Amino acid sequence: MHRLVVVFISLLLAFPDVAGAAGRGEPAFSRDFGGDHLAAGRSVDVAQPVAGDAIAAGEAVTLSSSVAGDAVLAGRDVLVDGDTGQTLYAAGSDVVVNAAIGRNARVAGGTVDIGQRAHIAGNASLAGGRVDVTGDIKGYLQAAGGHLYIDGAVGGDVEASAREVILGPNARVTGALRYRSPHAIRQDPRAVVSGGIERLAMHAPVAPARTVHRVGRWIWTVGLMVLAALLVAAMPDFYRRVSERASRRFLLSLLLAFVVIVCFPVAAIVLLATGIGAPLGILIMLGYPALLLVGYVSAGIALGDAFLRRVQPDHATRVRRRAMFAALAMLVLSIVGAIPLIGGLIDVVALLAGTGALAFQGWAAASGRRAGETA
Repeated sequence: MHRLVVVFISLLLAFPDVAGAAGRGEPAFSRDFGGDHLAAGRSVDVAQPVAGDAIAAGEAVTLSSSVAGDAVLAGRDVLVDGDTGQTLYAAGSDVVVNAAIGRNARVAGGTVDIGQRAHIAGNASLAGGRVDVTGDIKGYLQAAGGHLYIDGAVGGDVEASAREVILGPNARVTGALRYRSPHAIRQDPRAVVSGGIERLAMHAPVAPARTVHRVGRWIWTVGLMVLAALLVAAMPDFYRRVSERASRRFLLSLLLAFVVIVCFPVAAIVLLATGIGAPLGILIMLGYPALLLVGYVSAGIALGDAFLRRVQPDHATRVRRRAMFAALAMLVLSIVGAIPLIGGLIDVVALLAGTGALAFQGWAAASGRRAGETA
């Protein structure tokens, strides 16, 4: 999971530069972060060895050198000719893999081709309109698509869901092959499946609770990203000052947030108990969840502003760029928050920092207006 955090933070840093890549042949963005390498543009070729992770995005993306860590590639045409020491993540219209992968391969595309020179030491999860596997996979194979063709060696089980499943003459499956398809599997007489073949029912099962939770989490994340962008666009000056307070007075923001989070419910209960103040108490109780939500989003906005000031200080005041970074920062927080134990702690700190900075700036803005009215 920590690899994915690195990926999304790196994409957060690079995303604005990708937009300026149109019409240029060279990568618009190419930078090393420690041992990691990041490149983005119209045509990208990772041609030098990478000691850490490699992240590349563009119209045409080629990995022609070795990567010691993970390789994360996205583009219209993706070609993997260089070896990857850890896991390969690739997505595109056409994805071709002709290299050794040290761990797992997670690939999705219009067409996915695991070529004869490909050697995946771990497991493979593949999805596409057409999926061809002629290379070797030491672990299990999960595949989904319109057309699935297997003509290589698979060391574990195969789980497939496709309109048609075909086993070529060189197919060697050590485990079992289970598939869902409207058509019976087409197997060459020379193909070998040691664990047997089982055709599963085509009816769609009820989504398990975990799947529902994951889908709901991503929908919630997208909503937070949109909210962050809208808040920056609607109140750019206000949230610029919120970001400044979150970064410059971090500890004070945490303390103020703790006071606000504890005192608001207590105040609401007291008002409800008095009877006369019940309407105000109800309003506080209704607004309390909204305050926490906006406070958490404010932390994402502050994080986005901080990255923007670091990588592109000349564009730090542009509202569109700030909104884009705020949305991507919320994506980063959501991914980090999914890490067991550590993620929960980071979420709490983000909630406190954002809520404190929001309350701080809200109080300052209200005080300023009162002072102006008095004058």
